[in-house]
Parts: sequence; C-alpha cells; structure tokens
Amino acid sequence: MAYGASGYSSAGGREMAYGASGYTCAGSPLTDSGPVMLWSVMPMELVLEGLSPTLPTMRDVVVDGRLLQVEPGPDGRGTVVRLVSGRAQDYLDPRFQPGARVPLPVEG
Repeated sequence: MAYGASGYSSAGGREMAYGASGYTCAGSPLTDSGPVMLWSVMPMELVLEGLSPTLPTMRDVVVDGRLLQVEPGPDGRGTVVRLVSGRAQDYLDPRFQPGARVPLPVEG
C-alpha cells in the first residue's frame, strides 16, 4: 500500500486514510480483524451462529428459607450463583456464597 502526500491510498478500489485514530476505510474504522461492517450473501443466522455465549441453565430454589439462584449439576446438587435476600446477615453465611454446593429439591 503506497501513501501519497495527502495520506490517502487506494487499496482494491477503496480509499484508505490514516488519521490520528488509525486507519479508516470509507469512513468506518478498521479493527484488528478488518472492517467493522460484514457483507455476506449467507443468511445472518449462519454467519453469527456460535458467536453468542450460551448461558447456563439456572433454577430458583429455596434453601433454609433463602431464595437462591442455582446452576444444577449432574449429581443432584447445584452451585450457588446468586443469593436473593433482604437480610444482610444471609450474605455473610458461607452456605449461600457463590460457588457453594447445595442439595437441589426434587421436582415433582
């Protein structure tokens, strides 16, 4: 890519410019992986497939009178993700801290 005196270059029929914020292509900034805009003939669902993170399945359970958001495990126990309580003392109880394992009630 050759630069003229004005700081512009033609690359593949597109005007490229280098400014204080870095390279731009037709007015949109370039990222480490290329231009910000993606043009494709493929359906958007196929292009973006797998890009969104999958969220773990959560359950709301009551343990000892406290509402917990728990990620179920295969062994009938769950990992505490969040405690929902209006009592400040509940947050100091190690049984309800995020990452603690609690038994899940049987659904039925």
